[in-house]
Amino acid sequence: MNKKDLITALKNQTNLKTKDIESLFEKFAQITQSSLQKGETVVLPYLGKFVVKTRKSRIQNNPRTNAKMTIPTKHLPNFRSSKDFKTCIY
Repeated sequence: MNKKDLITALKNQTNLKTKDIESLFEKFAQITQSSLQKGETVVLPYLGKFVVKTRKSRIQNNPRTNAKMTIPTKHLPNFRSSKDFKTCIY
């Protein structure tokens, strides 16, 4: 299911207009992104939560020159499924 399919399914189950659902979806994405940038966790009941995962800096060899290089710390978005969401598939 892609964004278009999701919007169509929501339109069929509600009385909202397609334009309203699209703007709601975009606002949800913006709010989620800004919350993650602040380091907050976004919890969606029955689905899971978006968290910021921190990958520590590390030293690694460059495969071409075999010189040591430092990979900096990274902060990545991560989704953790809830128990209910995991069990609904199987």
